[in-house]
Amino acid sequence: MKLFKPSSIKLLALIMALLAVLLLCACNKEDTDATDATDATDQQTEAPSETSKYNDGKLRIFADGKYQCKIVRPENATRRELDFYINVRNMLKEITGVMPSISTDFIAHNESYDPDEFAILVGTTNHDEAGELYSKLSYSDFRAELINKKYVLGFHDLDTANAALASLKALLVKNFKNGELILEGDWNYSFSQKEILESIPVYEGGSFSDVYEGAYGMQTIVIEKTNENEYNAYLNKIAADGFTPYTDNSIGKNLFATYTSDKYILTTMYFASRNEVRVTLEESGNYDLPALEVENVYTDKGVEATITQIGLEDSNKVQNGMSYVIKLADGSFMIFDGGTGAGTGKAQFFEVMESLADDPNNITVATWVITHAHGDHFGLLYSLIYNDKFLENYTVEQIIWSKVSEKQLANMEAGNMDYIDKLFATLKDTKIVIAHPGQVFYIRNAVYTVFATIEMVEPIILANLNDSSVVGRLEIAGRSILFPGDSHPTETEAITSIYKESLKSDAVQVIHHGYQGGNTSFYALVDPITVFWPLGMKNYSTAESPNTPMKDWGFSEWFFMEESKVEKIYVAGSEVITLNIKDLPSHS
Repeated sequence: MKLFKPSSIKLLALIMALLAVLLLCACNKEDTDATDATDATDQQTEAPSETSKYNDGKLRIFADGKYQCKIVRPENATRRELDFYINVRNMLKEITGVMPSISTDFIAHNESYDPDEFAILVGTTNHDEAGELYSKLSYSDFRAELINKKYVLGFHDLDTANAALASLKALLVKNFKNGELILEGDWNYSFSQKEILESIPVYEGGSFSDVYEGAYGMQTIVIEKTNENEYNAYLNKIAADGFTPYTDNSIGKNLFATYTSDKYILTTMYFASRNEVRVTLEESGNYDLPALEVENVYTDKGVEATITQIGLEDSNKVQNGMSYVIKLADGSFMIFDGGTGAGTGKAQFFEVMESLADDPNNITVATWVITHAHGDHFGLLYSLIYNDKFLENYTVEQIIWSKVSEKQLANMEAGNMDYIDKLFATLKDTKIVIAHPGQVFYIRNAVYTVFATIEMVEPIILANLNDSSVVGRLEIAGRSILFPGDSHPTETEAITSIYKESLKSDAVQVIHHGYQGGNTSFYALVDPITVFWPLGMKNYSTAESPNTPMKDWGFSEWFFMEESKVEKIYVAGSEVITLNIKDLPSHS
């Protein structure tokens, strides 16, 4: 038999002792994710001991002054999951007086998942039990269910989850006795708040990202990591679920469709470069759908298609908004924004329209596009509802716009938009269409396609109404003109990444008058030959120190680069410029 030397035995003993110490430290190591920023000062309890197991048929949450289970969230929780997780922890603290430790589903390489350990799982953790619950969870539901030895709290919609928390709290309070929080049998709980979400089938494939509420109670569901096949399969599922196809469209590889039912309008968007699907569901009756191409019936009077850029400089030579008027083949008009209603705005508008119209006492605006609700863009139209001349001599057939939710308005500190509802109430015979990406409008001899609205950038919190701009392209007389309104950086970046080469147009309206929002990447893809710049001449070229002429600002520098194909820039100033659209240079 071969024996170890005494020195080797001592060395072996020392190594074993060190391993024991390290193992003991690892067993007693507390959760490294100790605090959330929102409640860092709250008392934390130690993590549950190894002997605290679900072993008596009861859900022992709190006893002996400490938590007997972990409250687990995903390591990479979404903002929605993190907010709810904080609410759950605060609720438990309110009941027990002690804030539970933070725990995530992260498992180190030297650890393993314990299926016999009782835990409360919040959100889409990587545990099988969470996957099982979410597989049967509709977009409208909140569920709290015991699966194996895990109490799983699952939801898609944060509003629904927070509403359910009040009832769940009542259940827990009822079971908090003698300093112990134990659930003995009535642990399963379900709650549904939004009927509108119950009417939509669950998307199969991809990864659910979010559901958020827009204006008029509109719900939008975001699916990531999906593909065109899964999107098309979902369209079949929608049709099988009782929705009727209304329209469909494609812009490059991006796909869009609209479906209707007795109660709802459903809009789907597939953004290929993002591998993302957005599904918007809203109650019908709040507004109108775009007319179908076969409904675009008009008498072609052979009128030349023109574009009029109205200069809106005030007495200080400062540009006040933007206004573009398109004359259509039957003598009617399409208007983008219109500018302000203050000062000389209304008088100038009437003068321009009467000079362009065949009959100044009978003017038809086939479509009025409101890119966004800032006063220097929308103010004119709002002011006109109080003007007898406008009400008597003008007919507005259709308004296209995109409403911002009350939640976003509060974030922007922009107040409410009651004045817009007042406008629509006054124009009773006018069709009101809420724009969605991918929509196509057939307007006499023009086609207007919506590329972007606020839906493409939500649910993130926005700081400015400019990021709610309706961005679209007008095609008329063999030319294409892109109107991005005041699209801010967040929206412009989304448009650039989604549409890429599909943005190419013969002409472009400069974003946000040349302020932030425009950039070289965007304009290089649009590749315009003609540029319409809604800006005062003083701002453009003769700004006094310390202001820099905006033509030298970086937001629009592409127009002056060597690789630019721009042949003509029309700066609005105080002039009224009318051009035949067929005479604009074209890429084709």
